[in-house]
Amino acid sequence: MRRVFRAYVWRNPTVGYIQGIAFPFYRMRKWLSEEDVFWTLCIIVESYLPLDFYVEMYGATIHAKIFQKIFFQKNLVPDLLEIFERSDYALENLSARLYLSLFAQMLTEE
Repeated sequence: MRRVFRAYVWRNPTVGYIQGIAFPFYRMRKWLSEEDVFWTLCIIVESYLPLDFYVEMYGATIHAKIFQKIFFQKNLVPDLLEIFERSDYALENLSARLYLSLFAQMLTEE
C-alpha cells in the first residue's frame, strides 16, 4: 500500500497523502490488486469528491460542520447530544474523522 500512496502523491501533489484516506483503500486491498486500488483511489478522489475535499481538509471539515449544525438544529438523538455537550467533545471531531476516511473508519470507544 505504501507504493500506492506514494504513486498517488506523485500523480496528485496538490492533494498529497491524507492519513484518513488509507482506511477504505486498505480494506479494498483484500480483494483488488495494487494497481486496481491505485486507480480506484484516483477515481474516487479526483472524480467523486469535491476538489478541495482533501486539500488542507477544507471539504471534510465543512461537511463535518454542516453535519454538526443539522444534528443540533433538528435536535436529532437528544440524549446523545447531551452526552457530547457534557463531555465537552465536539461532534465535529467525530464526523470529520468519518468524512476523511469516507466512512470506512471504525468507531471505537476512546
